[in-house]
Amino acid sequence: YLDKAFKLGCSEAGIWIGDYYRKIKDFTKAIDIYKRCFQIGEPDAYVKIAHFYLTGEGVEKDTPTAIKYLDQAIQAGSKIAVDPLKNIMEKAESFV
Repeated sequence: YLDKAFKLGCSEAGIWIGDYYRKIKDFTKAIDIYKRCFQIGEPDAYVKIAHFYLTGEGVEKDTPTAIKYLDQAIQAGSKIAVDPLKNIMEKAESFV
């Protein structure tokens, strides 16, 4: 039912599906699903992708790419992307 709901445009169902693929460690599929969720109006999906790049879970660790996803999530209206981006920037400032 989740797959059908997602195909009908339910981004919440897509998030559940993406989380499932993350749990079984199919990170490529999870990222693909999260990107589709973002495209249909779920800005928090990019926060999930940013997490992969921040931690190196399933992808090569890449903070600039994580920042890009967090910034796009914020621009699209995500509230939960603000704190992770703020934390990255605070850590970067401590090295300056």
